[in-house]
Amino acid sequence: MIQYFNRSFSIFKINDGKEVIKIAESVSQIQIGLDSFLGAKFQRIPIRDFTDINISCFEGKRLEDYYFTRFPIKKSIVNPRCPLCGSRRIAPFESQYRTVRRFLGIVEDVEIARHLCKKCHEPFSAAYEDAPPQGHFHYEVIWAAVDLATRLTESLRHAETFLNDHLKAGVSHTDIHYWVQKSGASLEELRTKLVPPFSGYLGIDEFHLTLQGGKIYVLGYSDAKTHAFLDFDIVEGKDTQSYSESITHFLAQHPLQDQIKAVITDDFPTFTSIIPNLFPNCPHQLCIFHGKGNINKRIYAAAQVSFKKALPPAYQDLKAVINELFEAATPTHAKYWLYAARSVQIRHGLENNKGITKLLQKLETDLEQLTHFIEDPDCPGTNNGIEQIWSLIRPRKEIMKSFNSKKSIKNYFNLLQTAINFKIYKNWCLTHPIEAETLPFKITVDYWFQYINFSPKKNHQPEKSKSQKKH
Repeated sequence: MIQYFNRSFSIFKINDGKEVIKIAESVSQIQIGLDSFLGAKFQRIPIRDFTDINISCFEGKRLEDYYFTRFPIKKSIVNPRCPLCGSRRIAPFESQYRTVRRFLGIVEDVEIARHLCKKCHEPFSAAYEDAPPQGHFHYEVIWAAVDLATRLTESLRHAETFLNDHLKAGVSHTDIHYWVQKSGASLEELRTKLVPPFSGYLGIDEFHLTLQGGKIYVLGYSDAKTHAFLDFDIVEGKDTQSYSESITHFLAQHPLQDQIKAVITDDFPTFTSIIPNLFPNCPHQLCIFHGKGNINKRIYAAAQVSFKKALPPAYQDLKAVINELFEAATPTHAKYWLYAARSVQIRHGLENNKGITKLLQKLETDLEQLTHFIEDPDCPGTNNGIEQIWSLIRPRKEIMKSFNSKKSIKNYFNLLQTAINFKIYKNWCLTHPIEAETLPFKITVDYWFQYINFSPKKNHQPEKSKSQKKH
């Protein structure tokens, strides 16, 4: 008798000790490769137990000849209740047969019974929950492929090579592409539910991709304190109209207008022109990190010195005084350091330097937006939350080259948003157990990819019978 074990890759157990040693050695090598590449998370992909596998194929042959080959597992799936009307008045109709591939060359031969409901006169098939409808791969293979496609920074062909060389899954990159698209579409409603309570600080930033069809611009929204990925939108360009329509659509989908305490963006001109109009009652905080970076660029440009070289003493003094703006204790104190920067400019004879003059004029205009975090100590002062999200997504441009339409990119972003939010939401629930009990959505799985559903429930109304149509 051959026994299939759960949650491990120890596949066979036979009385012959030599065969056990050989298989154990090969399996341990595979397991080491998985640990180094996927980590411990992959080992917990749920695999069900199966027993009573036919051993007649081994008679007279060595076990090594059949390792990583087909081992059929016969399963019969029945469903005595009609899924459309719930009636138990059913009659046998016919049977369907499917072959479902699993890891290590294991194949399930599944017999799915079909029935005819005597009440609604509709035929139906029994549900097989271990694989998608009409699919030939087990969910464990699909979950692993989609998880690789979201965590790898290589192409889909690299995921195909890994699954086939190490796990003998028998998949192709087109299969993975299809699974990514279907998975992303199925997570459309879930991706925004895995979000902790909104802190009140909204971070907005844009992200662009250069693909075969041209540039694609993505506007992202995040919680500036919890770094949760609230939503994203693919816009036509970086113009005022596109950004305004996207933000208006976001506020319509997420009723957070009354909860927003501040909006945090960089100093991109489009943001500075539309944010005061779209959020008239909320202060606009410019990102401190971007503000300091732009100040350094302007000072180096005014000094006509490259970043690899040291600044002249006059510009170093000016830079040190300007940076004190972000260390001030009150807004009045911040204005004092701005006046001090003007005195440094005069003292070092930089009045005629147009770059320094424009920099100080811009700081005077944006001083209130740059230093709002002083009045509100809870304000993070930076939109690093959305910047960290872009830093996770940016290395996956190689995978995104396989998607040539905005719809495909959106489905892939659905996967990435779900994966990012799942980790953040799970950690928040662990650190805030009391508040987590009051939330409407609770995590019911161990890993985000277990939420993938290729067969969503549809409100199907059965057709009326001929006798019902007459009446």
